[in-house]
Amino acid sequence: ETGMMYAWPILNDILVPKEGSDSRGVTALLARREVLGVGRRNLLWQVTGSSASDFRMVKISENIGVESQESAKIYQDTAYFLWKDGVYQWDSSGISCISDNKVRSWFTTDSYFNRAYFSTAFAMIDPLRNRYLLFLCSAGSSTIDRWVEYDLAEKTWWGPHKTGEFTPSAALIVPDANDTLVPMMAATSGYLYKNQATRTDGTATSIDLSVTTKFHDMDSPDILKHFGGPSLLSKIQSAGTLTLTPYVGGLDASAGEAISCDMTLGREHIRRLGNGNMVKLNFSHNTVGQDVELYGYEIPTHELGRR
Repeated sequence: ETGMMYAWPILNDILVPKEGSDSRGVTALLARREVLGVGRRNLLWQVTGSSASDFRMVKISENIGVESQESAKIYQDTAYFLWKDGVYQWDSSGISCISDNKVRSWFTTDSYFNRAYFSTAFAMIDPLRNRYLLFLCSAGSSTIDRWVEYDLAEKTWWGPHKTGEFTPSAALIVPDANDTLVPMMAATSGYLYKNQATRTDGTATSIDLSVTTKFHDMDSPDILKHFGGPSLLSKIQSAGTLTLTPYVGGLDASAGEAISCDMTLGREHIRRLGNGNMVKLNFSHNTVGQDVELYGYEIPTHELGRR
C-alpha cells in the first residue's frame, strides 16, 4: 500500500514458475534499466508490462538460473551472476557464459572452490579497475576465503586470490570525502580494507607468490625434446631471489631441482632443464618487503625424436 513498505495486498503478487520445484524459490532479482529479471536456481524469467493489470512473466532461460543474490551485480545495463557451472552475463543480446573456454574448471570441478557453498557467494563491481570480483569458499572450506576477478574490458580472468591478512565477509563501494568511489572489502574481524599502491600495511607478513605455467609441448607432445636454459625477463629490483622449479617429462613429471633466480638482473640465463616430452615451470617467492614483476620467459627447444 502507499507509504507502507511492509504491507503488500495479495492481489499484487506475481507467481514465478515453477513454484514448489525446490526449497529456495526466487534466488535473485536483477534490475536492468526498465527490465526486471527474476532468478531461480534453474530458471531465469523477466517481468514485463506497464501496470499491475498487465504484468506477466516471460521466460529467458529454462536451464540457467542464479545461485546467489549477492553474486548478482548490474553494471552498464549488464547483469553478472553465478550459476552452477560458471559466471554468466545477461544483457540486451541474451545470456552467455563468460567463464567457459577460459576458467570453466574453476566452477565445474572440486579442485578450486567448494561448490556446495555457491549459494553463499557474493560479488562487487570495481568501477576503478573495471572488474567483476566474485568471492567464494575454497575447496574443502565453508568459509569465504578466496576471490576471482573478471576484467570487463579485456575479457580476462584473474585469480584465485587469497589474503592472509583477513577473511572477507562482504564487498562494497564507499564514497570518500571527495565523493570518489573507493572499493573496499569487509572482514570478519570488523574492519574495512582497501587497495593501496604502497606496501605500508602488514609489513611483518610476506606475500606468498606461487605461479605455475601450463605444460609446454611445442605442439608435438609425442616427441622427445631437449629443453635448454631458459631466459627469464623481469623488472629490475633492488634485491630479491625468485625460486624456479621445473617439471620436465610427461604429464606426471615430478619436480626437478629448484633454481634460484636473481631479481636484480632484469634478464637472467639459467641452467638447462633436461630432456622430456613437455615442461612446465613454477615460480615462487615469499620474502617480506620484496616485489616480483615477471615479463616473460623463453625456453630453447630441440627435438630428439620419437621413442
